[in-house]
Amino acid sequence: MSAEEDMNDSTDQQERPEPKPADFPPVEDKSRGAPPRNIASLGDVIVNVSMQLGQSRMLVKKILELRDGSIVELDKLAGEQIDIYLNDVFFAKGEVVVIGDSLAVRITDIAGQEEESEQDVD
Repeated sequence: MSAEEDMNDSTDQQERPEPKPADFPPVEDKSRGAPPRNIASLGDVIVNVSMQLGQSRMLVKKILELRDGSIVELDKLAGEQIDIYLNDVFFAKGEVVVIGDSLAVRITDIAGQEEESEQDVD
């Protein structure tokens, strides 16, 4: 064997370290036996609730002409359901009602409940 071959053999051995099996600790399933989350703890969380009566598109020129008493027409008809949002996420549909001198909204359809009831039937 020549000195050059001897050098190549030792270089190959240095470049390729001997593989060793990985040693990982066992994975524990911490979800079993864990106490259920108490939904009552969410009772003090503040959520922004907003109702959208409708929308309108206007030119800036028309917006600048608005004054006290101006009327802005919306894209919904009188008596049509309005959208209810929780933290800007659609939650339900409702109808505007009058209670004394105040306006209120009666929830008529909660988003996703139709799908849940259909799954219960299956």
